[in-house]
Amino acid sequence: MDRRILRTRAQLKSALTALLAEKDIQEITVSELADKVDISRGTFYLHYKNVFDMLRKIEEEMLDGLREAISVAPKNASENPFWRLHPTYEFFTKHGAITSVLMGPHGDPSFMKRVQAVLLEDCRKDYAKAFPTGNEQDYEYLFSFLLGGSLYMLEVWLRTGQKESPDLMAERTNRVVLNGIGAMFPRK
Repeated sequence: MDRRILRTRAQLKSALTALLAEKDIQEITVSELADKVDISRGTFYLHYKNVFDMLRKIEEEMLDGLREAISVAPKNASENPFWRLHPTYEFFTKHGAITSVLMGPHGDPSFMKRVQAVLLEDCRKDYAKAFPTGNEQDYEYLFSFLLGGSLYMLEVWLRTGQKESPDLMAERTNRVVLNGIGAMFPRK
């Protein structure tokens, strides 16, 4: 893709991030975004249909990036069903500004649900191998506990400025998750 297109989209994304930190998506106009980036409205419309289309495309890019980040298993993945924690925190560190606003008070409430769905797709297989019970209802409770708690930890970490490293947060989340699973599915 042309570098000018990539630069314009990056500037628009940055402008949207700044505006979402201040107000809801419904209050943001194409004119406001174009002015902030110093482009014409026509240039904006070359890239997006409207502000909601822009937000949807940014979220889709984020979710695709997250899928890619958690898809490459390390060599010891079979020994650690929680190996996806580290690449998840790394990904959100890399995209901290936009993620913080998407998960913040002016962001898209459905974004967190979609992040959860992405993580659930792959994590479910890992956990089922590590903690075989054969009881589907137990897995539903387990996954709601794991993902709900893990995503809330992620959200708090983003909201408080990512003071801890992704390594520390992955380890912290891993410890919480293992204690929760240990109570529900003791290893034999």
